[in-house]
Amino acid sequence: MDEKLLPQDEQNALRKMRQEAKAVGATLHDNGEGGLSASLVLGIMRRDRYKCHRCGTRKDLNVHHKGHLKNPASRWLAKKGRDNDPNNIVTLCKTCHDEIHVEDEGGKK
Repeated sequence: MDEKLLPQDEQNALRKMRQEAKAVGATLHDNGEGGLSASLVLGIMRRDRYKCHRCGTRKDLNVHHKGHLKNPASRWLAKKGRDNDPNNIVTLCKTCHDEIHVEDEGGKK
């Protein structure tokens, strides 16, 4: 993604996220670029203190829609769908994010 194609406020949010992550020793998966707005992800990362909600690491972070889960234990979350409400999004490391999707598909860790 060419950062220059983003609106100025989103460019600023992406830069802030990268700076804040670096300051606390966190790394961002895909350098903080993804399908959600940088300003939304910045807010989620700040709320979660740049830590994986599942294991606590600060390495290779991204965000995950809680409602994307489909396993029976998470049925109440699945009802939320992929709503971009911050309460429906959580910070995860790439490893935990991948594990959740495998678990969701009926696989094992």
